[in-house]
Amino acid sequence: MLGNKVAFGSVNANREYFESGVKDLSTAELQYPGWLKKLLTHPVKGLENYEEIIRLLTESKGSIKVFCEVAAIEGAQTATAAS
Repeated sequence: MLGNKVAFGSVNANREYFESGVKDLSTAELQYPGWLKKLLTHPVKGLENYEEIIRLLTESKGSIKVFCEVAAIEGAQTATAAS
C-alpha cells in the first residue's frame, strides 16, 4: 500500500453489517484505547471541502486515513473522538 495517493470506495451492506462493524470498532477501541485516533488521522468536514481532502491525500506525508464527515451525529462529539 505504500505510495498510494487515493483510495475511494463504497460499501454495499445492509444495516446489520454496518452495526456489526460499529460494534467491532468499538470493541477494539475498548481493548486498545487510542488506536482508532491513530488510524483516522485527518478528518475533513463536509464534501464541499473536497479540495482539502485531495490536498491531504497528495501532499501530507503523515496521512494514514483521510476521511470526510458527511453529517454530524446529533449530540455526539464525533470530531473530537476521531481527530
